[in-house]
Amino acid sequence: MYNLLRCELFKLRKSRSFLLILGLVIIYSVVMSILTYSSVQYGNGSEVVQGIDMYFEQLSNYLLIAVAGSLIATTYVCRDFDNKTIQDSIACGCSRYAVILSKSLVYFLTIFIITLIIPIISSAVISTAYGFGMQFSIISVLKLAAITLTASFVYSACLSPCILLSFLSRKPVVVLAGGIFILFLGISFLKDAAQMEPAISSVLSFTPYGVSDALFTLDAAIGDFLKAIIVSIAFMILILAVTCMSFKKSEVK
Repeated sequence: MYNLLRCELFKLRKSRSFLLILGLVIIYSVVMSILTYSSVQYGNGSEVVQGIDMYFEQLSNYLLIAVAGSLIATTYVCRDFDNKTIQDSIACGCSRYAVILSKSLVYFLTIFIITLIIPIISSAVISTAYGFGMQFSIISVLKLAAITLTASFVYSACLSPCILLSFLSRKPVVVLAGGIFILFLGISFLKDAAQMEPAISSVLSFTPYGVSDALFTLDAAIGDFLKAIIVSIAFMILILAVTCMSFKKSEVK
């Protein structure tokens, strides 16, 4: 398991696809910051957007993270089925559970990196013009770090079905479509429906898709963090368990 994890981390560092996706995310963050600056500077609005506002706005940008996470899953997992890397690992004696777990951990790491980069770059660009809008202290910095880490953990749970889709279908088109149309558009539809139907809202509150909204503010309570972490861990375990059971019964060739 340890050697598999080291191998996956080495492959991630050398992956041109991941670096390309990372570069596109950075470019997007810079462009959005410039557009926001331009709209405030030259638009009709009088409200000034500060760094902290941009930080939370981009931290809650689930669409970008869902698209980037889906693309990473297609290149990181599906491609390994195409070039027989996963098949060779199993043939060499590695258990299917170890393969799934090692790939899942590294995949969650990529989601953390993406989640961290987007708000930091966007808020840094805006802060050069309008300031960050928050007094830095040990408590405020620690709370902002806790919000970011918890949000990245929740997003990892939200996109964990991409791992399931990757091992079941092994087709990039299916994973990408599932990530965008199901995990984003489908969940967005359910969130809109939850505003009118309490039953849907109650169900969503016990999934990572429903607990993230309470995190995007400095007023987030400890209970919000604990609930987000517990719900996300339970959801990850469920998805990975289903993935292991399904992949165990599937034929690898």
